[in-house]
Amino acid sequence: MKRAIMPMLNRPVQRRFAKGLRACSRSAAWLGLALSVAAPCAFAGGIKFQKIASGVFVAIAPNEAASPGNRGFVSNLGFIVGRSGVIAVGSGASESQGEAMLSAIRAVTARPVVLAINLQATPDHVLGNRSFVRRNVPILAHRETDRFMAYNCPTCIRNARRSVGARRMGAAGLARPTRLIDHTQSLRVGGREFELVHYGTTFQAGSVALFDKNSGVLFCGELVSVNRVPDVRNADLENWQNALNAIAGSSASMLVPAHGPVVEPPRSLESARYLADLRAAVEQAYERGVPMQEAAREAELTGYSHWALYAAQHARNVHFTYLKVEAEDLAR
Repeated sequence: MKRAIMPMLNRPVQRRFAKGLRACSRSAAWLGLALSVAAPCAFAGGIKFQKIASGVFVAIAPNEAASPGNRGFVSNLGFIVGRSGVIAVGSGASESQGEAMLSAIRAVTARPVVLAINLQATPDHVLGNRSFVRRNVPILAHRETDRFMAYNCPTCIRNARRSVGARRMGAAGLARPTRLIDHTQSLRVGGREFELVHYGTTFQAGSVALFDKNSGVLFCGELVSVNRVPDVRNADLENWQNALNAIAGSSASMLVPAHGPVVEPPRSLESARYLADLRAAVEQAYERGVPMQEAAREAELTGYSHWALYAAQHARNVHFTYLKVEAEDLAR
């Protein structure tokens, strides 16, 4: 019997590593197929969606930082076609990307878009919300995601314009969620069954994953990145590792991460291993008395240096993790 999607917070991460490695070796053929079906595509005047399962479409973003060349399209987006309506997963990094999503949906089906879901509050995932709100499409998110958007999105928009350029980015403004949840919740929308899973504070306090029960596809949002260094600025590393452990042993048939290709569930353990190694390296540096300004050099993790954004993001991760380790030490 397959395991449930619900969190399994108390199982040791290392046990899941071992099971995940065995599962990966048994599933090499599937993995090769998934990678070929969901290969990354460049931003070329629109967002290209590919069908990965019955009714499930995904646009794989370039695995890179936001820039004028990609117009901020750096986070995977998706939509799910049900019997009576369509559910959008993410809305893109601007209103033009939200419009591109809506155009892609219309090219596939005449069924109406009945819901858009924000899995977390990142500019590449939510700044297209206004395109959906303009058409009276409700936006669903966790209450903490709404709070984060209200507080941070004005700054996020300014930073995004700086990275992408005002002309390339086009219109982008804050449209907050119109439906809020506080915990894991089952949904029936558009004639399809879903589960929105909240594992507690992970990448952010309100980060959730969307499980499509019909196809077995789990949209993980920023909970999972493939071959890319995650951002831990607002994270709870322990909870996040536990969530990744639960995802690795879940009933999902495949994962759609925020960044990187569609993969099987055990690949979530790669992100968990990075988080564990990051924490261990920073703790060791702190215990040796390494000052914070030198910690990034002392806590290098060269085994991940081939991952996207390592050069810039890992140093920031060390900084924020050092602050948390120091705060924990001072609180003792």
